[in-house]
Amino acid sequence: MLVPIRGKKDLFADLQQLAKRNVKPGEVVKARGEEISLPALKLDLAFWWNESCAFYFIDADQFRRASEAEFPEFLNLQELLQKHPSWVEKRTLYLREVCHAAYAGDTLAVSHRWELEGKCDSSGEQLRALRQHVKLHPHLKWLWFDQMSLPQGVRTPAEKAEFSLMLSNVNFLYLGCAVLILLDRSYLSRFWTCFEAYLAFRSVSHEGLIYAPNGSTRCEIACLHGSSSSLENALRDEWERRTPSEAASVLGKPDVMVTNQSDKRLQIPKLALLDEQVKELMRRHNDSPANEAVAPPRAPPEAATVTPSLPACQIDGLAELMGKCNLLAQLDLAISWCVEKGVDSIEELKYAEMEEDFVAGLDLKEAKSRVLAKRLKEA
Repeated sequence: MLVPIRGKKDLFADLQQLAKRNVKPGEVVKARGEEISLPALKLDLAFWWNESCAFYFIDADQFRRASEAEFPEFLNLQELLQKHPSWVEKRTLYLREVCHAAYAGDTLAVSHRWELEGKCDSSGEQLRALRQHVKLHPHLKWLWFDQMSLPQGVRTPAEKAEFSLMLSNVNFLYLGCAVLILLDRSYLSRFWTCFEAYLAFRSVSHEGLIYAPNGSTRCEIACLHGSSSSLENALRDEWERRTPSEAASVLGKPDVMVTNQSDKRLQIPKLALLDEQVKELMRRHNDSPANEAVAPPRAPPEAATVTPSLPACQIDGLAELMGKCNLLAQLDLAISWCVEKGVDSIEELKYAEMEEDFVAGLDLKEAKSRVLAKRLKEA
């Protein structure tokens, strides 16, 4: 996966190779006569292996209380926001908390197969299985289910940016949350479901992504459409003990089906990147992994009280601008907009006179839009 190097015209870095490389302090490489510091490059490209991402979650209590008459079938996110707006909350997950299993106690991510184009649950069996699971686990506070948590159908430009960003970072959900796998006979042949199951069977350590015995307590499997427990055994046999490189190789095989081939090109390299990122994060913060006895899992942080430090950002001046506007939660969306439009810096954005387009593209509330526009003029 090639990405541009900031400030270096027509120079690109191979993220997959950079993730695999054991970079030494002070190590440099030469490219077209220029010396490039590999540790600095790795830090500068941190955007590509994000350490946080915001997702739409469903209030588990309200879902739990809804009767079959009130909620007879899954709704798209846009429909849910119209009919049950109080059910939906946008919350940011942080990789450091993922490594501590901070979300596994109260947040559930569902892995399932879409049964028909545009309709994930043709018979209603997936909804019944999820409803039963949530009622049996009253401690769950939040649910993530792709149809209800990602913008679907015809999307606005802002929704397209959100969809792309959230989809490319689902590793946060399946590595860090409790996971319910809705297993049917076709599940084992689909790319996204196998990718999600592989992450659900992993635990985090100083060695990166490792095998968690019996998938750890994070993952439960419900067999659908009359499938037997042998199907669960087959899924575990296929994915539980594979290393990230072995999983990447299998996921790339042609018999692992995917609707959009670009999903494979984006997600498969992320396994190596995520494995390296987890090890780097452990080293950087001198953390102990959540699955070791020396450091028991911490309570999930309240979203309102988390104050992450200013993140690394490939768009010059963007993180500082968003921080001044108290809009760091929208930083990933702002980065996606800049990347899509070819903007490399705030200076370039202003020179191209794209300030109004930028503010409109983030779809902010009026007060926040005005603050951002004013800060842009001052920048």
